[in-house]
Amino acid sequence: MTNEELMQMMTDMGLHEGGMENWVVDNAWLRVANAVEKKEREACAEVCKKHADVYALLEQNPHAFGTAKPAWAACIDNRDTILARGQA
Repeated sequence: MTNEELMQMMTDMGLHEGGMENWVVDNAWLRVANAVEKKEREACAEVCKKHADVYALLEQNPHAFGTAKPAWAACIDNRDTILARGQA
């Protein structure tokens, strides 16, 4: 989320009046929003990792599911994509 998106969201929520042109960026709000965003991103990545672990176990038993390996790889790809968003 960009600072501009955060400021617009706060304006939309009524936490600021007077329009975007009068906005004074409060670094504390930005830090809180960025911390929340990071925690959510990490939580989503953890869900992907847990699913990948299950599929990795299924992969050891090829008779369980024929698509275990691609599903495992997709979970890891999703996790990596989610975590990379925090580095953009």
